[in-house]
Amino acid sequence: PIIKTDDTYGKPIDGVEVGRWEEFIGEASASYISKFRKNDGKKIFASANIGALIFAQTWMFYRKMYLEAIITYLIAIAIIVACFLIGTVDIFTAIMIMLPLVLAYRVAICIFGDAIYKAYIKREISKNAPDMRKGGTSVAAAIVGSVAFNIILSIISFVFEYVIW
Repeated sequence: PIIKTDDTYGKPIDGVEVGRWEEFIGEASASYISKFRKNDGKKIFASANIGALIFAQTWMFYRKMYLEAIITYLIAIAIIVACFLIGTVDIFTAIMIMLPLVLAYRVAICIFGDAIYKAYIKREISKNAPDMRKGGTSVAAAIVGSVAFNIILSIISFVFEYVIW
């Protein structure tokens, strides 16, 4: 349960009852409710989510945002493949391009991760018969998502190292 911190606590967020947000979020709902309350009615907002900065897609899988995690993985893979291709010319140039791209990518997930999460939750709980099992957290999904991404990166590295070159 959430500890009431102000008089606006019971007011719906984006037109959806707070209780539905709490039930869907599960762990750490107080933190997210506070952020979402401050950004009521906003589709895009900036906030800082350190978990999203450090763990990016693993955080998304943990929060059961599977589609969002896969999309961001595809973006990361595209950055890595582009850097491998640039690396055929000059590895120093590839590294100098990859580091700022990866850093910007991670910072963007940190800043907009909560907005992405809020949009995901609202989309799910606004359905006529929302499946509340899609909410909460999943350590297993975080582990499987991370392992799968690392396997894919290993395959890409192998292909570029031994097949293409």
